[in-house]
Amino acid sequence: KNMSKSSTKTITVAIAGGGPSGLTLGRHLGREAPECFEVTIFERGAKDRDQGAGWDVSAEAQASLQRAGVNPQVYQCPGSDNMRFYKAGESDPLTVLRLPPYLERLGVKKAYLGLDECNLETERSKIINALVESLPPSTTVVNDTVISEATQDSEGKMELLGRDGSSLGKFDVVVDASGVSSRLRRTRFTEDADSYYTGKCLLRSTLDNPRKTCSAELSSKLSGTTGFYGPSSDGLGTEEVMLQRFGVHSPKYTLSLTISIQDPQRLVDQLKFEGIHGSTNDPEALQRVKDYVDKRLAAFPSGYREMFDGISSAHVTRVKMHPSYEEAMKSTTPGSDELPFLSIGDALHALPPWSGMSGNYSLQDANDLATALIEEHQKGDWSSESIAIKFRELEKDFSLRTEDRRKEVAWTMDDKDYMSSTPIKDFAMVGRITNKPWSWKDPLQVIAGFMRFVTFLNRFDNYGVGVL
Repeated sequence: KNMSKSSTKTITVAIAGGGPSGLTLGRHLGREAPECFEVTIFERGAKDRDQGAGWDVSAEAQASLQRAGVNPQVYQCPGSDNMRFYKAGESDPLTVLRLPPYLERLGVKKAYLGLDECNLETERSKIINALVESLPPSTTVVNDTVISEATQDSEGKMELLGRDGSSLGKFDVVVDASGVSSRLRRTRFTEDADSYYTGKCLLRSTLDNPRKTCSAELSSKLSGTTGFYGPSSDGLGTEEVMLQRFGVHSPKYTLSLTISIQDPQRLVDQLKFEGIHGSTNDPEALQRVKDYVDKRLAAFPSGYREMFDGISSAHVTRVKMHPSYEEAMKSTTPGSDELPFLSIGDALHALPPWSGMSGNYSLQDANDLATALIEEHQKGDWSSESIAIKFRELEKDFSLRTEDRRKEVAWTMDDKDYMSSTPIKDFAMVGRITNKPWSWKDPLQVIAGFMRFVTFLNRFDNYGVGVL
């Protein structure tokens, strides 16, 4: 292969995935070195697609967005950096994770209480719109485009193929930011390293304005993130319903029901969601969701099932995650070490939503990759070979920084599911976190002590109820 080096030639970059990480990478390259990079972002969804809610953006991820010119005020909801969890029907919360304002006024920082990961809720569409609007002329976004494959030609160029096998162009570099279900991951890893199903699904719906459609008692309890726990329909387990605010000044919430099911297709078939990609607002589909929830939450106190009466869209998410870096490296595609191809974010190291970090790691990857590509061009002698070497280094770094969180998540997902085997009278938040019955002999009791202490501190201002 021709690996001739180049000093001043523009690096053509293809990014698969027009989500926050792909757009952030494109923005960094186009803003900081527009004469060095020509970037094309391919997005399979429509330009006006539903973006859903955001996530708690960490300090590192905020820094990446700030570098791209997106200020936190654009996408964050003031006062939403709190979590409250209730047993359905009870007035006081089981657990509150929030820094009370009276302590903040005394100079206490969230990190002092171990709350540094409780960040403000965000609105994903605000992040994406701000990034798209600020992209320079050297960066192009192509919507409604599915990429099926990436190959390398004899000159070291990477060619992308569309759904029908037609060429979408040849590029010096290809970055895969297309998420957990990426088709391009096979360019680097075989099917043995594909994402695997965790045994859980999320039935996610959008509530346009729960303060209008929910009872006053329920709506008064809403925070940045609110969880309600109640009895399963058979009384043998506990069900979990979560509400997460969209962010900024939007009244919308994401309403999620966590479902443990070995065959997710059963749920899809039951709801007749087969063939539905993304969210649906079809009235008949939404009615099937409401009927399903009525049966699933039949033992909840009156008023909780009615939350779903106000939903405007719904979809089923099969929760998946990727194997560890060590395991993935046992299943690399032959010859892929030499490709100027790199997956980032959920396309490389997907974690379940409850890890709280998938979106943050994705933005960190985009930030660090942009820096590395700019530095590679500045060396003045880059080649597809030199970029491939750098990409293998970054691949390792990006993967390994997720490993501690991956181990924590895997540790809580053993064969015996705490939620399905624990009646509501025995339910405890620490058991929800550790996925096993609580015991005072367990060394993890420190977690329970921490949660009780933070909840107690919040008692003096009514647990923050009514802040939003």
